[in-house]
Amino acid sequence: LPQQFVLKGTHGSNYNLIVKDKTQLNKAKVRQLVNKWLGRNYYYRGGLEWAYKNVPPRVIIEAFMKDKKHDDLPDYKFFCFNGVPKMVQIDLGRQDHHTRLFYDLSWNKLPITKGKIPMYKGNVDKPETLDEMSKLAKVLSESFPFARVDFFSVNGITKFGEITFYPGDGRTEFYPEKYNTYFGDLMRLPSIPKNQKYITEID
Repeated sequence: LPQQFVLKGTHGSNYNLIVKDKTQLNKAKVRQLVNKWLGRNYYYRGGLEWAYKNVPPRVIIEAFMKDKKHDDLPDYKFFCFNGVPKMVQIDLGRQDHHTRLFYDLSWNKLPITKGKIPMYKGNVDKPETLDEMSKLAKVLSESFPFARVDFFSVNGITKFGEITFYPGDGRTEFYPEKYNTYFGDLMRLPSIPKNQKYITEID
């Protein structure tokens, strides 16, 4: 393994271990952590997110991404409604002091918080790859009523993070409360025919 890497579980959320110096790694503790991940079904331990229910538990190793401007990479999360990116959530300091903030696509800061994560009080410079990330988010989300598409901007290069259809298992609220209604109104869900029980049965 390289000196720096990221250990990830692919069958759940927040199964991550960032290793910046493998010589300082406690192998016994890492083995214990990985076995804990592998023994969990995130469907039951998370928020009953059905996509996790039958996923085989796996652990992968990814390259550690370094950026010249940031020690801890900002995580850019695009909220897309029917293929149209409407807002960017930026998560900062995920490894120590986690904060977040929100911008519209014109890079105006929005007075929004989400869940229990505190709002970052300052401002974040617009990433040089914003236009590219926005275009990719649009392409990746165009087939869905809603998707959050995540990216990193590493030394001017866009890196894909993940796509999710129910951030925070669909239960994490926005504040002020009016934004829950605002974003809910942006969603256009297909109707379910009378003879079908579940929306997933629709072709």
